[in-house]
Amino acid sequence: MLGDRSPWLRANALEALNFSLLYTLVVAVSGVLTVLLVGFAVLPVAFVAAVVPAVLAALAVRRHELYRYPVSCGLVR
Repeated sequence: MLGDRSPWLRANALEALNFSLLYTLVVAVSGVLTVLLVGFAVLPVAFVAAVVPAVLAALAVRRHELYRYPVSCGLVR
C-alpha cells in the first residue's frame, strides 16, 4: 500500500512475497508427493526452512535493515 512512498518497504515486501511464493510451491509439490509417501518427510523440513528465515527477516526489519532470504525465486520484481 505504501510501497511507492518507501523503496525500503517495497524491497522488503517483494522479498517476502517471492519467498512466500516459493514456499507455497514447495508445499504444493510435497502435498502431491504425499501419495508416494515422500511428501510426509518434506513437509516438516519445508516448514522449518520457512519459519527460521521469516523470524530472521522480522528481526532485521525491526532494526530497519533490508533482509535477503537465502532462497528466493524472484518471480515478482
